[in-house]
Amino acid sequence: MAGGQANRATSPDQGADQPQYGHAGYVTPDEQASRDVEQVQAVFGAPGPFAGIYQAANMLQDASTNAAVAGGSFKMDIDAMRSLLPDWEAVADQLRRMVSTARTLPGLQPPAEDMGSQIQIEAARTHAQAYLDSLQDQLTYAQGYANQLKKAISDYETREQANLDHLRKRG
Repeated sequence: MAGGQANRATSPDQGADQPQYGHAGYVTPDEQASRDVEQVQAVFGAPGPFAGIYQAANMLQDASTNAAVAGGSFKMDIDAMRSLLPDWEAVADQLRRMVSTARTLPGLQPPAEDMGSQIQIEAARTHAQAYLDSLQDQLTYAQGYANQLKKAISDYETREQANLDHLRKRG
């Protein structure tokens, strides 16, 4: 694959003039969409309230993978940052609601006072705490990513305004 060009291949469902990417790790948009649906269906049986979380995580992972394959760096233009920011804020908001709901789970009470109920409730509380911890970690990551996007957008806009001011003065 010289010069990073796509290999040309013919398959029963693909014409000879359609590119077939030979990069290790490259994810086509069709593969991405299929994977999103499969993940959500595997976890929830059908697309549900968490579809956006998986989609945002996959989109970031794929962009990073494709950038690494292309040359080892990952850059995002201002339009991409502006389009991703609402998605990451929505993911953080959804995780915040999930954390709020999950906070009650470690305080569950046993259905009875027998030994089986006591053993079961301890396992349920341990699982509930692990779930809550996981949600809090995901929330921290999503909110941090949204904050970094906001900062990058703000820095970009500040630089753009400074450049415009400089051009007007020199103009």
